[in-house]
Amino acid sequence: MELSLIDWDGVLSSVVFLSGCPWRCPYCHNSDLWEVKRGIPEDKFFEYLKKRKNWIEGVVILGGEPLIGEDVIPFARKIKNWGLRVKIDTNGSKPEILKKLMAERLVDFVAMDVKTRLTGEKYDRAAGIKNVALEKVKKSMEILFAGGVSFELRTTMVPEIVDKEDLIYNLKFIPGKTSYVLQQFSPDNVPVPHFRSLSPYSEDYIKDICEELKDRGLAATVRGEQ
Repeated sequence: MELSLIDWDGVLSSVVFLSGCPWRCPYCHNSDLWEVKRGIPEDKFFEYLKKRKNWIEGVVILGGEPLIGEDVIPFARKIKNWGLRVKIDTNGSKPEILKKLMAERLVDFVAMDVKTRLTGEKYDRAAGIKNVALEKVKKSMEILFAGGVSFELRTTMVPEIVDKEDLIYNLKFIPGKTSYVLQQFSPDNVPVPHFRSLSPYSEDYIKDICEELKDRGLAATVRGEQ
């Protein structure tokens, strides 16, 4: 648990990490949360929140993959009952949970990762597993595009995982004016040694991609390391 001004633009938030993730991205910065583990008891989190609820505006729920199970639904409901806003960061692998949260109006903002080109071989490498259910990722995108919640798509620009051509390919799946964030990759503390040795893309290269996405109709921006 921590307070943040950067995890939700313009919103002073409390940040909470939920453990468990079905993927094994080789460049993940939260690999210690891959396995489901016992953390801070939920009642302790709400005691913490109670002390701060008069001067924070929302809660950002991160992972791992916070939508890995249905437990996130009553958790988000409790947060909303306190009059706070909820942001979810997701890899898009659980569209059924996302849809339930949106149906109950339990989420105010969604940040969804688009790891790489939306094809099976590329996504398997990015996710670190075989046979990624890519149709679920696309379904999560479709749910967001259908409306009902503010959202952004985002890509961490990891060399050997994603490049300009991959993002241009993906434009066929993304409506114009979609908010799209490009994030710089940091090799520090990632789980696979090979990725620790990679040099990040240059700032100019990422800015060039951002301008290309803007020219093609997206509301693209660049963010710092992730």
